[in-house]
Amino acid sequence: MQIGSLAGIAASLPADLLRSRRIQVTGSGVGSRSAEAMHAEAPEVMARFADGSLQLPYTAFPLSRIGEAWAHTGRSRAVVVPD
Repeated sequence: MQIGSLAGIAASLPADLLRSRRIQVTGSGVGSRSAEAMHAEAPEVMARFADGSLQLPYTAFPLSRIGEAWAHTGRSRAVVVPD
């Protein structure tokens, strides 16, 4: 679920969803984790980037197709790259 300035300022959930499942809501933006926690995890994240074991789905769009990148709604992150 996306909650933020682009998605709107409020999120509604059906009551039966909350009653029927164990749900945990966690932030993922700036401020959702302490700086200390992020600094403690950084070495492992960087090591995984370096060895290729951290796989993040993305779709690359050349700068000449910037409109398509902005309109991208897939499950991967849109990344704009030079032509």
